Amino acid sequence: RELHLTAHISGSLAHPKISLSSNIGRDLAGAVRREAGRRIATARRDAQLAVDSLVRGPVNGLHTRLAGMRKDLVPDLAQQIEALDTIEQHLRDRIKELTRGIPFGMRQQAQPKKRAPR
Repeated sequence: RELHLTAHISGSLAHPKISLSSNIGRDLAGAVRREAGRRIATARRDAQLAVDSLVRGPVNGLHTRLAGMRKDLVPDLAQQIEALDTIEQHLRDRIKELTRGIPFGMRQQAQPKKRAPR
């Protein structure tokens, strides 16, 4: 990199005024920012790795437990839904049997509303 230094002298010989300007401050600030960014990124990565290593075991254990629970619950739930559908159909059939002699308009009022299909 090049160093740029500018000196400006003004005023009288008895009271001279000198001003200096340079790119050193700007370049130094940029270098400090870059180094700080690198260190922050490294610290962030290290912290993330530490958290991941602490959490990984318990999270994997929970995933295993959930998979087991899901394996047990899903078939039970499917069987229960099937049993409810069977009961619902039986009730619909029974209502039809019981309402055969009732005039059509009154029979429709006695029919339960059909659920939306799954």
